[in-house]
Amino acid sequence: MKFSTCAWAALCLVCCPLIALGSAAAADSSAGASQEIVKIWPGKPPGTEAWTKVESVEQTMVPDAGRAVQLVKNVSEPTLTVFRPDHPTGAAMIVLPGGGWGALAWDLEGTEIAQWLTERGITAFVLKYRVQDGDAALMSKIVELMGKPATPGRFDEFMKLLEPRRRIAIDDAMQAMRVVRSGAQRYGVAADRIGMMGFSAGAMTTVSVALESDAATRPNFAAPIYGANASDKAPTKDAPPLFMAVAADDKLTSASENVKMFEAWQSAGVPAELHVYENGGHGFGRGKPNTATARWTEAFDAWLTLHGLTSSKRP
Repeated sequence: MKFSTCAWAALCLVCCPLIALGSAAAADSSAGASQEIVKIWPGKPPGTEAWTKVESVEQTMVPDAGRAVQLVKNVSEPTLTVFRPDHPTGAAMIVLPGGGWGALAWDLEGTEIAQWLTERGITAFVLKYRVQDGDAALMSKIVELMGKPATPGRFDEFMKLLEPRRRIAIDDAMQAMRVVRSGAQRYGVAADRIGMMGFSAGAMTTVSVALESDAATRPNFAAPIYGANASDKAPTKDAPPLFMAVAADDKLTSASENVKMFEAWQSAGVPAELHVYENGGHGFGRGKPNTATARWTEAFDAWLTLHGLTSSKRP
């Protein structure tokens, strides 16, 4: 597997400086008491039975985002938090927050996105997929690699260290798609109008699901936001339509990686749309104020409308 600067996206919230402002024990507190929480696995999820760390939430200042972000850590029981619109169109979106597969930017790239989607008639499911803090040995290896010259081999080493976490996230994302699709009638959505979108590590997971899943778990449309293709696979004619947004000054996920994805989708004859914004950095969520990314959701809204997924009734 070969990677360039996209590997840095996987390290976004694992390695970047963070300033903790406070913490709480209930990881779903931001969703509100009225939100429906759905477990995606019957019993313990496969492959992480030995995980024992206690799930927690921290309100953390993330410099790249320019704001405080609610980070969910040490998730061992993945769930979907359901956001239902007042005027449903029958379309659904599974949302994957980012966080370097070591945490989840729960509000910035999860619940706030879900609320925006429901305002457009789309039923949203925020996936709290399995993540775990890096242990001392892992963090030591990452810090050591960060001190080496920026060669292709170094990025391969980064992704080798993080690959087990990426695979766990992919497993949860595929299982989430099974849960939503099999429960389509219950949720008031159409089984053939279920999309997936993610941010940073969540975006790379989204792309991997789009490329590696079968018909039962493949999303009908996808939106990786400041992501990259971290899979060995290339799209085929069965890949879902793609919407991408990234900032030109993103130092974690390069715009060139998104251009490669766009070209790959075009070569496969699958619709794709790419927006590269002049500035905004990495981790801009719904848009970083006073940057070009502040209005990226307008382009996304237009794309969703083009594909017949949104409602004309807005708050």
